[in-house]
Amino acid sequence: MKLGDFTSFEKFLTPKLITFGYWVGIIVILLAGAGGVITALFSGEIIFLVINLIGILLGMIFWRVLCEGAILLFGIYDRLGEVRDGFQGSHLTSRDN
Repeated sequence: MKLGDFTSFEKFLTPKLITFGYWVGIIVILLAGAGGVITALFSGEIIFLVINLIGILLGMIFWRVLCEGAILLFGIYDRLGEVRDGFQGSHLTSRDN
């Protein structure tokens, strides 16, 4: 990303930040899950271990869907800009009935 892109708002910085936040979130989920797994192992309860492993998996899936939804919003905005630019080039006018 060039300085001109940063100051002109032609390209969004947020999708890159969302990608970075996704990986930070995955690390946090794995660390929290590892803490739960270690606690479950020391308590000797297999059910807590299984619940923690399922929680890690569901947490990672939920986090992925949430981040994809945010990036999808930016993709929609980009596509709408392309549609707008296409209409400006064709000089469409409305008809009077």
